[in-house]
Amino acid sequence: MDAFKKVIVIAGFGPGISKAVAKSFAGHGFAVALLSRTQARLDIGARELTNQGAKAKGYAVDLAQPEDVKAVIKKVAEDLGPVTVLFYNPASHSWGDVLTMEIDTITANMQHQVTGLLAATQAVVPGMEGQRGCAILVTGGSLALAAENRTLAKAANHMGGIAVAAGKAAQRSLVFTLAEALRPKGIRVAEVVVTGGVKGSQAAGDAGTIRPEDVAEDFWKLYTAPLDGPVSVTRS
Repeated sequence: MDAFKKVIVIAGFGPGISKAVAKSFAGHGFAVALLSRTQARLDIGARELTNQGAKAKGYAVDLAQPEDVKAVIKKVAEDLGPVTVLFYNPASHSWGDVLTMEIDTITANMQHQVTGLLAATQAVVPGMEGQRGCAILVTGGSLALAAENRTLAKAANHMGGIAVAAGKAAQRSLVFTLAEALRPKGIRVAEVVVTGGVKGSQAAGDAGTIRPEDVAEDFWKLYTAPLDGPVSVTRS
């Protein structure tokens, strides 16, 4: 009998938080499906997890393409079993001045942060119904709070991060909405808002001040919290 009865999808795999979350959940007996656009990166990540005793497989997909996302989730379920946890963590790399940026820039962020999350959610929920301990976990960012904080709004403009701020704000709204929609189905939805650079990530590298292992622990605590627990926590 397969010992890995629970399955986590890591959507947006790379160095930093997603790698730490994959290792954390694998250590708790989850089979791991790694999703990103680069098969070579996925193969390395899956091999590392396998060498540590986990069951892992990589699937190349563009999270901005909803139908591709749904298709890859179906493939994961066929290979590993119904998804127990969806961890959504695509990087935001679309930057530019708010008055001169191409509309495609903000569209790209919305596709990765919002459309992809919704497509993945729609794909995993049918398999989650009837399972126990299912969750959708999302990595949020401080720029999502720009609408509530003038200092952050100024920072977003100064950094050229208005597209990132808009995408993350829309994602945060979707997270809270999904939490209400899926709670009656017994599915936990929650986010960790990361407010600084993550050590070892592509964006921050060695200059990061937030340990990915600490963020992974935050996600594990959210996962194991009661169904009516907090929807959002902050890691700074």
